[in-house]
Amino acid sequence: MIYIILAAPLLIYFLFVLYLYYSWLSIKVYAYDKESGRPCPFISVIVPIRNEADNLPLLIKSLHAQQYDNFELILVDDHSTDGSVDLAKSLLVDEHRFKYKIISMEGSGCEGKKKALLEGVENASGEIVLCTDGDCQAGPHWVASVGHYFAENDCVMLSGGVAFINDGTLFNKLQDLEFTSLIGTGAACMKAGFPNMCNGANLAYRREVFFEVNGFSGNEDVASGDDEFLMHKVWQKYPGKVHFLKSTDNVIYTRPCPNLTSFFFQRRRWSSKWDKYTLNSVKYIAFFVFLTNVSFLVLFWMTFVYKLSLLVLLTLFTVKLLLDFMFVRKVTNDQGRHAGFLPFLLLQLIHPYYILIFGVLSKVGNYKWKGRTYK
Repeated sequence: MIYIILAAPLLIYFLFVLYLYYSWLSIKVYAYDKESGRPCPFISVIVPIRNEADNLPLLIKSLHAQQYDNFELILVDDHSTDGSVDLAKSLLVDEHRFKYKIISMEGSGCEGKKKALLEGVENASGEIVLCTDGDCQAGPHWVASVGHYFAENDCVMLSGGVAFINDGTLFNKLQDLEFTSLIGTGAACMKAGFPNMCNGANLAYRREVFFEVNGFSGNEDVASGDDEFLMHKVWQKYPGKVHFLKSTDNVIYTRPCPNLTSFFFQRRRWSSKWDKYTLNSVKYIAFFVFLTNVSFLVLFWMTFVYKLSLLVLLTLFTVKLLLDFMFVRKVTNDQGRHAGFLPFLLLQLIHPYYILIFGVLSKVGNYKWKGRTYK
């Protein structure tokens, strides 16, 4: 009986991963015709920044290299103290390929990423808003892939791939593998008709739709979720018109957390929004993943404490390992990268504890992000 109780969530999870894999496969790889001459929309690239002086040179350099002329850049500074605004001005002073605006929130009485994004959208001239972060860099066809996709498809919001810049360390690889699983799961669920996750480092939407759904209204008090809460609202108004752009041209690269402290606070910030979701499907999935990992931990320790069958434990773990790796490897390959099996094995061993810890911490205490403290 105990095996049935503990293994049931795992068996359902196996079917769920297979369904995610099928859904990911059903998303067509997008490749636009670079010589089509098709009229494409004017795009406003919005980047909220706070103390990004170390990262802005790479971001702006990647925007200089874009193979798309019909866009503008809007940098919105959220009270930076490291000279980010002066650096941005110096990097853009001789820019002639695209228009740009640098907006400061200093003295506005507003702070936070959502306020910065709202300021950017309100000052945007583009039909399409394309968002990324100050610590990111894009390939030369990033903006073009978004512009052509909107021109060719009936969608109102477009989510894209995000990956970590590889520094060769084990900590980097573990973060990248876990993050890839989140990106892939979000895309697959979107395709399956019950969207749950996306990433604000690579998110585009029609400007008019942002205002139709009242932007970030209703979740302003949550530091995180500028991407997912907005996506859920757009999906409810325009079901089926929120897409994922599967293309190596569209992947955004960002830096992983440099140490455990920053990793802890980042994941603590992400987990703070789990109980604020309004779509029941999102809550169910989050709870189910939590339950699956807790079930595995209980089964693991009961196997040794009560001398249950080690073969059952190893079989369940092996099946989970192979199914998860099959899915993550496919997502990684479709982004033009490689997933290592040994780092993934290590990730599988520690991931249940990680889910349990942050599932509990999401309900208690404060956390720090960008020099600010949040509840």
